Amino acid sequence: MLISFDIEEIKKEGYKVTTTLLIANTDDYVQIVPAAKGKITADKEILKMN
Repeated sequence: MLISFDIEEIKKEGYKVTTTLLIANTDDYVQIVPAAKGKITADKEILKMN
């Protein structure tokens, strides 16, 4: 693990906890499509990659 943090403390201070997702190797996949829309939680699938 490179870092650790308390996400609840970050939220409490009023900071946004949005995370950007970048896929650099798109040529390795035939198709990349969103699996969900809106607010995503840790237990949800984000993308379907074939």
